[in-house]
Amino acid sequence: MSKVSELNLPNSPQGASIGILGGSFDPPHLGHQMLALAALSTTPIGEVWIVPCASHAFNKPLSPFEHRLKMCEYAFSHLRSVQVLDLERDLPKPNYTVQTLEAIQEARPDLKLYFVMGSDLMADFDKWEGHEKIREIAELVIVDRKTLLPQAKSTTIRSVVPRQDFSNLDLKVRDYIQKTGLYT
Repeated sequence: MSKVSELNLPNSPQGASIGILGGSFDPPHLGHQMLALAALSTTPIGEVWIVPCASHAFNKPLSPFEHRLKMCEYAFSHLRSVQVLDLERDLPKPNYTVQTLEAIQEARPDLKLYFVMGSDLMADFDKWEGHEKIREIAELVIVDRKTLLPQAKSTTIRSVVPRQDFSNLDLKVRDYIQKTGLYT
């Protein structure tokens, strides 16, 4: 992709308030769904855009992007006002949250952006690339992780999937994991 204007962004109304929820989503779980719902319920956000990362900023190994994107589409498909975007697939690598937010802002300067994150990420937020710029572009929405299925962690879920433990997963995500053999 050469131009930000080519980003495949939803056709949200002029001036809309959009929550951006990014992550590895490897796999997406009920805690992620609850995070999106909490943001919609407790802030003036009208939509949440789910943005799976194409590559991890800290070089953490990830399942292929297409699998994580498909699982996000399944996990969030039944939530109104929530859309899954594939935009990081086409952004230059390595990509950081700040670059994603800058690309969205450049393509849609009319939007009011919010960056949605769990409280567990705040301890290291000041170590993120461009953390000051993130705060300039988007208002932070911090959701208390302890209230959102604190045991639902992608790392834990990947380790128990081989034992057929699919707790904290949407049924469609579970079926996708079983069908593709991910994490086994």
